[in-house]
Amino acid sequence: MNHHNNSSSSLISVELNDAEHTLILMTRSMGLNEIFYMMMLNNIFPKELQNRYDHIMNIINLHYQKSYEIHVIRSMIEFISINPTYNHMFQQQSVHEMIQKYQNDRVAESDGACELYLKPYTNECIACGKELKLVFSHRSKTVLSLTRNYKARML
Repeated sequence: MNHHNNSSSSLISVELNDAEHTLILMTRSMGLNEIFYMMMLNNIFPKELQNRYDHIMNIINLHYQKSYEIHVIRSMIEFISINPTYNHMFQQQSVHEMIQKYQNDRVAESDGACELYLKPYTNECIACGKELKLVFSHRSKTVLSLTRNYKARML
């Protein structure tokens, strides 16, 4: 690593592989979270959907209040989709499956990670209108569902 001192700023020289360099260039055009959700939308919409890229562009632009052009969206999706390194990087993972695997594989360590966390309906007292102070309850409550029972902690 080389260190160069300038009067206005310090520059650090580092070596990047091609994947790292390309990722930096992509994030200069679009935020990493925007790229991630763009790829999620691409995976959700069927390939046969007319104007698929237009829909993705409109959703991303609306949500992030941006004005990406269609060619930026399309080229980024196509580049990521055909490149295995980046395609793997932006694959959707099921959070539910990740938590379930954690619970099954590390039973002793997963206490509390696999429960529902119920937030209050309101943070304001119905009687007087004052703001309520939320306190986490360490004792689980049983929540009944039509399909199963859950252990839940109240926030």
